[in-house]
Amino acid sequence: MKIKVPFKTWKVITEKEVDFIFKIGTLEDACDILGCDLWEVETQNPYDVNVAILFAGYTVACEKNGKRKKYDLNHAVYWMEHMSKDSQAMFLKAVQDLLGKMSGKKEEKKK
Repeated sequence: MKIKVPFKTWKVITEKEVDFIFKIGTLEDACDILGCDLWEVETQNPYDVNVAILFAGYTVACEKNGKRKKYDLNHAVYWMEHMSKDSQAMFLKAVQDLLGKMSGKKEEKKK
């Protein structure tokens, strides 16, 4: 999935599409970043969890596509703070889908 994230160069803020993959391995990597186990994630600060998931999604996409990482955790913090509403909505939907898969609950479709 490609999400537009902001970058600041000098005084200009631009958006660039970056690849992200949100799967179970992404949550495991996020837990490594946070220094906790998967079952302890709910005790962590939600903002920190979202930043860790965003950065882990980026690193998983880099590994899968065979690309070298260009950005670090500081970039993920900036992305989270300055992301557009549309990009935030895409990210939140991806995280909700991921957590829904983990819980085993499927969304009911309205007819």
